[in-house]
Amino acid sequence: MEQLYINGKFLTQRLTGVQRYAREISRQLLQVLPGCEIIAPNNVTAVNDGLNGKKVELYGGDGGVKWEQVTLPKYLKQHHQPLLLNLCNAAPLFYKNKITCIHDLAFIRYPQFFSRQFRLYYKFIIPKIINSSRHLLTVSEFSKHELMDYYKVPESKITVAPNASSSSIVIDKQATFNPFPFRYFLFVGSMDPRKNLSSLMKAFAQVQLHDMHLVVVGAVNKSFNAATQGEIEKYKTHPNIHFAGPVTDAELAKCYAFAEALVMPSVYEGFGLPIVEAFAAGIPVLAADIPVFREIAGKHATYFDPLNINSIKEALKKAAGGALQPPATDMATRYSWKRSAETIAELAVGIV
Repeated sequence: MEQLYINGKFLTQRLTGVQRYAREISRQLLQVLPGCEIIAPNNVTAVNDGLNGKKVELYGGDGGVKWEQVTLPKYLKQHHQPLLLNLCNAAPLFYKNKITCIHDLAFIRYPQFFSRQFRLYYKFIIPKIINSSRHLLTVSEFSKHELMDYYKVPESKITVAPNASSSSIVIDKQATFNPFPFRYFLFVGSMDPRKNLSSLMKAFAQVQLHDMHLVVVGAVNKSFNAATQGEIEKYKTHPNIHFAGPVTDAELAKCYAFAEALVMPSVYEGFGLPIVEAFAAGIPVLAADIPVFREIAGKHATYFDPLNINSIKEALKKAAGGALQPPATDMATRYSWKRSAETIAELAVGIV
């Protein structure tokens, strides 16, 4: 095929779920498409993060809005306007030869969780990106139908390319050690209010499982919602709640491997990457009863009402009592970065 460029703005950003998606998909595409290259701003911070030695070209600017909307299109026009792949919701508005991944519509469904500035910006930019993209990607059937329902995007214009677990999540428990000297539930995510971490901590504190702890991985960024952030801060002195902060992939693998269960209390998600990582690690999953988690986990999770503290408490008590079974082994391979990248590569070849 002709040249495919990947919008490398994500290499300047802190690694959260969306940026991890971009990193893993990019890594796979660079292997399967000879004409694929990442074009990134000069101030990249993660070229060596799994992409070292790959095709990453640096070009002007600091990775802000101006770089994406002005500098990047200028570069592409100088290179015969190749197909551009945007993997993190945003894209240059006036560059039409592009494919864009929209992960979810949280800013529409739960506007109260976002700042007014953020909501207005996304309400302005997302419909224009949708209309100017040749094709859209998203990460689940749930998000696909969100796009079809709210923006009236025809089904033929959307392709689902899901998240997956990194191979680094799978470790040999016999060859390593538990990073914590206690039994624990695991939460992996940010302070984003839709992750519902404050409700999980409230339920955990109330249920008083004295031999159990809660380990929170991530959740270091400030929430857009001051009230939510304040709720979370209250639990930082709780003796059985531990904030591990950001961790390496190797450390995250250990956190998963020895956890009693992963707990996902989100009220809204486009996918739910920690669930498939927990499946890869072979540990049980406690999940909010929302449509996308049902899509991902099916019968292989124990569900609770994320808006009901008592429901969360009952799920925690059940897990602490050892009543949960690990997921079926085939769930570990249900999703694959390679398969998702091959889906995108086939789409790109067809468009070109």
